[in-house]
Amino acid sequence: MQIPSLENVQVDNLPDECREPWDLMIRQWSQKLERNLLRTKYYDGRNELKNLSIAVPDSMAGISEVVGWPQKSVDALADRIVFDGFVGVGDDSRDPLGLDSILSDNDFDVELPQAIRSALTHSCSFLNVRSAEPEDGLRSKVSVSFRSALYETGLWDYARRGLSAALSITDIDRSQYAQANTIVPSELMLYMPGYTIRIRRTQSGRYHADAPRNTYMDHVPVYLIPYHQDLNRPFGRSRISREVMSITDTAVRTMLRMEVSAEFYSSPQRYLIGADEPPEDKNGKKLTGWEATISKMLNISLHHRPVHADDHAAAHRHASRPRGTHERSDRSSAQPVRRHDGFRPLLVRSDHGGGKRTCHRGEERLPRHRRAATQGREGHRHPQRHQRRQRRAQSASGQLA
Repeated sequence: MQIPSLENVQVDNLPDECREPWDLMIRQWSQKLERNLLRTKYYDGRNELKNLSIAVPDSMAGISEVVGWPQKSVDALADRIVFDGFVGVGDDSRDPLGLDSILSDNDFDVELPQAIRSALTHSCSFLNVRSAEPEDGLRSKVSVSFRSALYETGLWDYARRGLSAALSITDIDRSQYAQANTIVPSELMLYMPGYTIRIRRTQSGRYHADAPRNTYMDHVPVYLIPYHQDLNRPFGRSRISREVMSITDTAVRTMLRMEVSAEFYSSPQRYLIGADEPPEDKNGKKLTGWEATISKMLNISLHHRPVHADDHAAAHRHASRPRGTHERSDRSSAQPVRRHDGFRPLLVRSDHGGGKRTCHRGEERLPRHRRAATQGREGHRHPQRHQRRQRRAQSASGQLA
């Protein structure tokens, strides 16, 4: 979304008392423009992805994911605000103030919902009232118009409890946009207490201020439409707050990770076993770690000790051993050793078809009665008989002594 810039606008013939309010409003409008444009992007679902560059590579960060929570936060309240009309005290007439014709000529019932939606998005919008001029093309003598915070700003006066000055962009230079694709304001309106000044863009690119036009009012005829206004923030707050933008960014990242993960795991993998070199792309360039991870071909190199015939022989010897025994770590020793800690070695054969078998080593926990019988004995099959023999040997040695 392109918005005309006001920083380089130089106005000739502007009254001296308007210079200071003009500079203040230009500075304020420029400071708020970036955040207002950001909230407009969130409302339109065009917010940029804030990628953490951890789970999603930069090459996939351009995938568009849209979360409509910012728009929902604005529309949910805007749709509930309906303008019914004006009501006077003690008057049963439908139009007590005689405003129906003025509002109808200015399409008030059409533009007011738009102004409310803009106020909820940017924290405020503006209602402008002035005398109509022939170039306005209105049948009514009064011009009633709305502007969003992208096209208007003002200075808040706490003493007046209203605006002390306002600046509105009323038109843009369409010929300049068609030729150079740049947006510049062609007409602005300056509102001051008691008068208004129309500012037009000349052929030279500078701006010229017309003569002030009296409004016969002691205040600025621009009225603020704020949302959640308080004493510290008279221009209100936006419904698209920092909290809403934060959870929207989190949701967009979550959805993008889901899409990337779904595409990655739905692609069938192929394994290339025994290849010494890493895979390459069609241009002969070696794939990086992430490119190799997401590719369909996985390379498994065989840079390890080749399988020896003794390994197969050892596996068959373990398979032929009786249960409860296992071979020592020393391959030269073939004596089976029995364990007495309640566990026994276990060798499981898995048949994968085609005569191929795989041996898995493990341990099996003995039953409770067998575990209790084996714990505490030192390699003897009958521990009680062994104890009796020890006692007899001790008694015999005592008698000999």
